[in-house]
Amino acid sequence: MQNEKEKPWFVLNIKAKQEALAEQNLKNLGVEVYMPRYYRTIKKDKEKSQVISPLFSGYLFARFDLIEYYHKVMYTRGVKSVLGNSTSIWFLENDKIEEIKKREQEGVITLKKKNETFTKGDIVIIDEGSFDGWEGIFQEDLPDKDRVSILLTMGFTGKMTVSRNTLIKKN
Repeated sequence: MQNEKEKPWFVLNIKAKQEALAEQNLKNLGVEVYMPRYYRTIKKDKEKSQVISPLFSGYLFARFDLIEYYHKVMYTRGVKSVLGNSTSIWFLENDKIEEIKKREQEGVITLKKKNETFTKGDIVIIDEGSFDGWEGIFQEDLPDKDRVSILLTMGFTGKMTVSRNTLIKKN
């Protein structure tokens, strides 16, 4: 039998703005769920305030026995899909999730503040976390101003959303 810490984490795609609903429904099934959160600044009535939001909007991590729970997870209210392709389901090892959890303070991820500015086309490097050393091309700031979109250039091309504070410009 596989130890709980040895089970991989699956990445679930969640229906728009239903992360909390999916998280609770999965927990009710007995599935271990992890949804990293961070403080996001919003502007309401011309005043800025901090709200807790999912770090990876539209996604969460879940650890479960694939054979026993796959069907139940797929049909859980709020869940759109388990990420993968036609031949395999994608997963993360426990150490990757633990790396994310280490950045938490009282259950909320602390984003580092850097004053570096980027413009579309800048070559950037992710300088911390699971993707440390990956290179990409800066695309755009996302509306919350804490996250950005980059085009990865490391062996394959793909768009990725990352915290602005994990990037540095390549010299």
